[in-house]
Amino acid sequence: MPGASELEAAWLAARAGEPGYLAGQDAETIACDATIIPVVVGHPDWQVIDQVIEVCLAAAPHLTDLSPKAHEALRMQVGRLAIDFVSGPAGVAGFLRTHLLDAPFNSRSVPLDIGHAETIPAAIRRAVILRDRHCAGPGCDKPPAACDVHHIVHKKDGGKTSVSACVLLCQFHHDICVHRHGWQIILHPDGTTEARSPDGHIIRSHAPPTTRAG
Repeated sequence: MPGASELEAAWLAARAGEPGYLAGQDAETIACDATIIPVVVGHPDWQVIDQVIEVCLAAAPHLTDLSPKAHEALRMQVGRLAIDFVSGPAGVAGFLRTHLLDAPFNSRSVPLDIGHAETIPAAIRRAVILRDRHCAGPGCDKPPAACDVHHIVHKKDGGKTSVSACVLLCQFHHDICVHRHGWQIILHPDGTTEARSPDGHIIRSHAPPTTRAG
């Protein structure tokens, strides 16, 4: 619409609290948590099966006289229809798994490690929240509602999106300590964390190992 660009620029400026677009470190800080979440819904479509039947009946008089090219075309057509029927959140495969298996194997299957990704799936967010319970910054007890799920290694540096590669951080530890001051968060296998500043200062969520413990 006429004037849309100007309105968008004014809205961005107002959101940023300054007369212009976000840039540099400010933009990087905000973009770290920017997400676009696609939603896919589905259900078994019985009309697909009717289409399969129609395709087979239409081809039946010629089944004994199909050329290799026609046979391959028919196979691909039926295959595409079968995939439409079987796949999807509520497809046949999901229906059989959820109705034939006992708990906990009949619950929704979700990935906890997806390699490199631009966003953090809801399942990984929930798992990180259940593990950390509060901000993972040493000594911080901010609740999950006040925190972000942060890639320990930044996405732009190739950080992976998995439960073991993410931590829960409040706005202060995430936006200020990590993104502005350059602190590094380290997650240990036992769930404890430590924060390291660029000049080598270390703060731990636990006491350092003793000589006897070693």
